[in-house]
Amino acid sequence: MLNALAAEGEFHTIRAGRLLDGRGGSSRDVVVSISGDKITGVESGETGVTYDLSRMTVLPGFIDTHVHILWHFGKDGRRH
Repeated sequence: MLNALAAEGEFHTIRAGRLLDGRGGSSRDVVVSISGDKITGVESGETGVTYDLSRMTVLPGFIDTHVHILWHFGKDGRRH
C-alpha cells in the first residue's frame, strides 16, 4: 500500500489500533503521517485520517516481506 502512496507523492494518514515500532515498542490508537514513502510523524489524537486501520496492528517496513519460517538449509546446503 505505501508503495502506491509514494508513487502519488501525496500526504496520507493512517489510524492504527496498535503500532509496532520494530524496536520492541508499541503504541495504541495512534495516527501515522506519511509523506511520499517516509513516515513523518506518529501522534495520538482524533484527527482526520486517510485510512482507518483502528482495528488492526500496523508494522511499518514489512509490507513487501515474504518468508517461509519453517524452511532451513541443511549441512549439504540444500533446503529442507
